Amino acid sequence: MNYRLLVTLLTVLLLGGTAAVIWGFQPEMSALPSSAWTNAAKPANATGAASVTGAKAASFSRPQVELEGMKGIVSNGMLSLYYEESSSGIAVRNDRTGTIWRSNAPGAADDPIATPAIKNAMNSPVAFTYYNKARQQAIMTSFGDSAAHGQAAAEPIEGGLKVTYQFGKPKTEIDTLPQRISKARLDSITNKAGDSFHRYLSNAYVIRDNPDVYERYDDGLKGTVLRKTLEAFRLAGYNEAELALDNEEHHIAVASDNSEKYKLSIEYRLDGEQFIVRIPVNEVEYSALTPLTDISVLEFFGAGSPDDEGYLLVPDGSGSLIHMNRAEQSTAPYEQSVYGEDPAVNVRRPYSVTETVRMPVFGLKKNDQALLAIIESGAAAASVKATSSGYLSAFNHVFAEFRLLSREMIRIEAGNTSRELPTYQERPESEDFVIRYVLLEDRAANYSGMAHAYQRYLVDRGMLVKRESAPSDLPFYLEVIGAIPLEKKMVGIPYDTMQPLTSFEQAQAIVRELHGKSLTNTKLLYTGWFNGGVNHSLPTKVSPERVLGGAKGLKELAAFGREAGMTLYPDVRFAALYPDSSLTYSPTKTAARHLNRSLAKVYPYDPATGRLDREADSAYLLAPQALPGVVERFMQSYRPFGLQGLSVRDLGDTVHANYRKGQTAGRTQAQAMAAAQMKQLREQMPDTELLVRGGNAYAFPYARHIVDAPMTDSGFHTTDEPVPFYQLVLHGFIDYAGAPYNLNQEADIRDYMLKCIEYGSNVFFAWIYESNSLVKGTAFNHLHAVHYRTWIEDAAAAYKEINSVLKDIAGSKMISHEKLGQDVYKTVFEGGRFVIVNYGSRPATVEGITIEARDYYAGGIGHEAD
Repeated sequence: MNYRLLVTLLTVLLLGGTAAVIWGFQPEMSALPSSAWTNAAKPANATGAASVTGAKAASFSRPQVELEGMKGIVSNGMLSLYYEESSSGIAVRNDRTGTIWRSNAPGAADDPIATPAIKNAMNSPVAFTYYNKARQQAIMTSFGDSAAHGQAAAEPIEGGLKVTYQFGKPKTEIDTLPQRISKARLDSITNKAGDSFHRYLSNAYVIRDNPDVYERYDDGLKGTVLRKTLEAFRLAGYNEAELALDNEEHHIAVASDNSEKYKLSIEYRLDGEQFIVRIPVNEVEYSALTPLTDISVLEFFGAGSPDDEGYLLVPDGSGSLIHMNRAEQSTAPYEQSVYGEDPAVNVRRPYSVTETVRMPVFGLKKNDQALLAIIESGAAAASVKATSSGYLSAFNHVFAEFRLLSREMIRIEAGNTSRELPTYQERPESEDFVIRYVLLEDRAANYSGMAHAYQRYLVDRGMLVKRESAPSDLPFYLEVIGAIPLEKKMVGIPYDTMQPLTSFEQAQAIVRELHGKSLTNTKLLYTGWFNGGVNHSLPTKVSPERVLGGAKGLKELAAFGREAGMTLYPDVRFAALYPDSSLTYSPTKTAARHLNRSLAKVYPYDPATGRLDREADSAYLLAPQALPGVVERFMQSYRPFGLQGLSVRDLGDTVHANYRKGQTAGRTQAQAMAAAQMKQLREQMPDTELLVRGGNAYAFPYARHIVDAPMTDSGFHTTDEPVPFYQLVLHGFIDYAGAPYNLNQEADIRDYMLKCIEYGSNVFFAWIYESNSLVKGTAFNHLHAVHYRTWIEDAAAAYKEINSVLKDIAGSKMISHEKLGQDVYKTVFEGGRFVIVNYGSRPATVEGITIEARDYYAGGIGHEAD
């Protein structure tokens, strides 16, 4: 054979084969060779959050094991990915154990509880909520509204698969033919196509009322008749323009093709022993008339059947479990927004006090296997949902739903009638929605193992750093309240003034008393110390309150602290705008807006009534876009004081968007802005420790201390028991404490101490120096019982006992936590030390150890138990 011809033939074969692999599936969806996964184009990574950690070293090939009814897509030697074309479902196989995790619930068609709509969802990797043309909420599923109509298209990407869905009623071939056509035009088409088509067109169109107009006979347009009729119109040059003319001539109203049609994609990638799912938000298409608002991802991935044992892990507060197939059926599914509700969205429902979701994770334990899901990108737009068996279906499942467009109902008044209509976020969220699934087994297949998987994830990305050494004693967290604004009267005329509750000098006196009781590692949060007290003005300039001692008194307190081993953390709220005389930061210019365009306000919670106090001083929410300027000006004014610490009240606690027209900043953008400002504080003031309140996960890289950390769950009827998932992740990395004991709902100091020991938590109190009577009848009435002399003895006793148990393991990881019996829990720390806590009213004997009622036992390697 000619050499040049041989080279040409080989080149064509090689290029042709590669092109077939890259641009489409091989015939009959056979498993693709590894070249597809190494050569496929890489999609844009909008956030960088979900880059494949092992991409450079990854080696992809076809799966070695076949799954019935599915096509093998790709394997990396640890996991294999499979695809089911009929439903667009996927499966991930652990190649070492053989365990298979499926996106679709097996046997959904036979589920005795599920409705047809739920069965569609059980067979759908993706579903979404939208508003139809009547402004009513509706749902589409990837199976029932796309794959079942042949509108799901799959293509290879690096290390995985991308599936693109077209949603909505598919346009059929018959829709390209006119419903009515004049006799003259149909005769013209017949002449152009040829006499051989006449008999087919006669079956396709009939004359009814008007002898000059033919009407399409759909019952006759099938098989060969349909095929030949379409061919005749094509040969005659009939096109969409002519179809539009025929529709107009015969007054045929055709609904817009795009009003309820949608498009979105989902990407699946293997990353070592983990599995990544992404919704590229810039590829989501919808009509402004019928907007797509929420997207559910892998709702039934790994769902547990009635025959499985285990639980669902939800991130409610410190963490909470929902037992599979629980005896008490839920009346509603579990649902919570990650990082709490958006205060910039008006929600018309009763206010309730619940724990906040601080970590963007959820999980599932099923027999001896488990998975942890980490929401890598789009967390602030996500909600975690979970349902146990018996409510909507026979399956137990937990998943994430992402809000692409926030919405709010507004009332429209017209004469004597009114109606509510939804209004939507001006621009959708810009961050891709990404979930990373970590597959666990055997001893790691429990909530402790899930916590350590998340901990490793954070450590690997530099978001958690292990403490190099621990102090000799635990920190004692103390919040003192400085000054509050009060309205007083002089000769009947009201005037505003500042009421001191704890001056800088009095704070020194309290710390001296603590030192006298051997509490020498005090972390002093000082709230209400500047710019108008507790409800201070925007912190663009730092002016310590004169009634507390002014700048001189603050510096003296800081100097005292350095000598006494106390660290001072003046408390600052960056994103609240109280009305003042500022022209640069007036609410109309810089406050965030609700979706109805009104200024976004927040009100304090009144523990006495259980409601928001709308009579108290309210604050406007600062637009996230204004944060950088506020933080920069604050740092310039704060640095000269040379303080060692700073308490950040809001940036790591709440996330609010801005829906101001033309300046929308969605929740994901707002979260990124808050994290960026904490990074600025950390980097621009490297000698200043940050103490963060609340402790959302995006604050972990910057926080040295966290207070108001979650210490339980919300106690929902849909959940079964709280667990210290949050503490399992953080212990040994960031010092933490719950809410101040004397301001929370704990009824007994002993229960508080036992919870601190079980959860590895530090002690936290809130005090004032002056009389409680000064706050009685004011907006600060919740401080009516925080005089320091009331609590100092209890605080010292509790601290000393907790310190004796935990001080030597403060810098150690929390290895595991488990329930040993009713009211009895065991926590194990790095190095083998452990504590067993008995909350019960009777002694308990476990593991050969008897623990007295409402007591604990501390033991393990290197620990001499009392």
